[in-house]
Amino acid sequence: MSKHARDHAYCSDQSVPKRGHPNQGGRGPVHAPPDQIGFARTNSTVFNPKILEASIKEIASRLEDEAKADLLLYAAKKLDITLDSSRALVENAVQSCLLIPDLTTKDAVEARLLRAKARLVAGYTLGAHKDIKAALVQDPENMEAKSLMSSLVPHVRVPNSSPGFSNEIWTLVASFLSKSDLKMLLSVPHVLSRIASQKLFQKIDLYFAADKSESQRSADILTRIILDADFAVHVKSMRIFVPAEREQAQSFAFQLGMISNALPKLANIRRVHITMRWKDLQQILKMLNLHCPKLSGLSVESTDGTGELAFPKFAHLKDFSFTSKGGETSHLNEFLKHLKNRVHALAIKHRTWSYPSSLISVRHLAHLDIGGIFEGDCFDQILSNGHQLETLRLSCELRCVASSAFRAQADSLPFLRHFALWVTDISRGIQDKDLFPALSEFIRNRQPLRLLTVGCSNQYFDTLGFNASTWGVFPSLPSLLGLTTSLPSDMAAPMIPLFSWMLPRNLQYLNLGNAFTSCGVREFLTQFRPGVPQSLKVIGLVSYPPGESFDTIVELGFPMVDLVWMNSNYHTVVRKPNGGLNTTGPVELEECSSKSTKYNRLEMLANMGVVNSVWKDPFIGDFW
Repeated sequence: MSKHARDHAYCSDQSVPKRGHPNQGGRGPVHAPPDQIGFARTNSTVFNPKILEASIKEIASRLEDEAKADLLLYAAKKLDITLDSSRALVENAVQSCLLIPDLTTKDAVEARLLRAKARLVAGYTLGAHKDIKAALVQDPENMEAKSLMSSLVPHVRVPNSSPGFSNEIWTLVASFLSKSDLKMLLSVPHVLSRIASQKLFQKIDLYFAADKSESQRSADILTRIILDADFAVHVKSMRIFVPAEREQAQSFAFQLGMISNALPKLANIRRVHITMRWKDLQQILKMLNLHCPKLSGLSVESTDGTGELAFPKFAHLKDFSFTSKGGETSHLNEFLKHLKNRVHALAIKHRTWSYPSSLISVRHLAHLDIGGIFEGDCFDQILSNGHQLETLRLSCELRCVASSAFRAQADSLPFLRHFALWVTDISRGIQDKDLFPALSEFIRNRQPLRLLTVGCSNQYFDTLGFNASTWGVFPSLPSLLGLTTSLPSDMAAPMIPLFSWMLPRNLQYLNLGNAFTSCGVREFLTQFRPGVPQSLKVIGLVSYPPGESFDTIVELGFPMVDLVWMNSNYHTVVRKPNGGLNTTGPVELEECSSKSTKYNRLEMLANMGVVNSVWKDPFIGDFW
């Protein structure tokens, strides 16, 4: 500070001592009243702006570099960046701040965004994009940076950044990417960003549950569909989930109105899944029939039974799925009669529904997934007519002898790739000890088989002939990727290692029941471990004993897996580093969210590369 400025700051009123105490010869601090420090009481109305500048300079000179950066950035924000002179000052100010070695992340991000705004005003989009991108690297959740990047992406063209392919080529490239990769592309200044956005919103999920954030997100998506026609035309698949709880479902009337306004906008929608009460289902089905008559896939789940639920006659339906806890089935059978020669994939799960052979034309089906009551000659009908079946999944209450059908038609279903037979219950008087031996011969040496589920409730092992011989067929299935089964009750502890060696060597998914009946958890895991395929990525253990650590499963029995299924939920395996090179220490299991487990299971497994080793769930809209 110059001597002239100091004289103005400290000596503008002669009544204030200039410097020092009178008794100290002008040296030492000034002991003046507070209202006389810096500026004296003045009887003049003249303001000298140099006094303010001098004070700012004096204070700034005493601050640390980090505090100076805060002050500089605060002042730079007050400039009018539409002026060339102001933008030059901003450029210099930001560059000087970024040169500070210990600059905080907050200040660095703030500085880059300030310079990006100035560059955008000047038309320097590439420079602005560079600053915004650097800010997002330092603070990925910064909302202002995200907003600037979103507004900037359509206008930025990075020279020599990628081949000049057509949009059709880039669309084809994007079709091979996972959902997580597509999300990352949203912030890339390239045509891929727009294509990724279109791909992501081809399938939308609407959750109207207790979680207010999810409900608000779903309402925002419906609003976007109603207001933005360009966005709506890209939606091809939609899933709607509404809770069964009465107090939550009663508030669905408003959302139902929004859905009715959104459906007419969805010109290209082809597949819909709905989970809600049957009365609300009835209204949605009428709306779909009116506004979306070209639906090719429909999946319906009634959370409170079927009631008087009736299905409109969709003319173009190819895939149909229905699940309910119980109720009247006459309307369902009437609808199946309408679909008899139309559908390509059919999935029905209803605990009191008997499989109607006369209403289902198996010869037209490629995928059949049934959970209900099986009686009469239904197995003969399926095996003799299902020449085109690639998927046959049966979960049944058995009221007939099925072994004879599998024995007589052991060579049927030549294109079968996914097979499941799980007996949940049997009628009194039914005894079929040849069922699982016959089933073993039916699936033996089927090279195309990828997924297999065989078993029954533990109390029916002897009645249906489920024993160690059933496991003997597994080595003949070299292409098997996913297996769900139980260990037989006649397995002695010394035989445990033999069973693990019977597993196919390419197996990626194993869901195992009845594992801890012959010995304790640690003993079973230790003995089962030697023969477990190294390709295994997911392990499921039914009825895991309480009190045992989940980490034991990975540490003692399945060290190669990345995901564990227990207690109706998935747990991700987290391996901690051990300090050495390429070594890992203890493991921990982190429970996945219930939403990921229930609704987005396939997406989670796809990110792990094992989506082809698990069953799709058509009952929540995962169509074949």
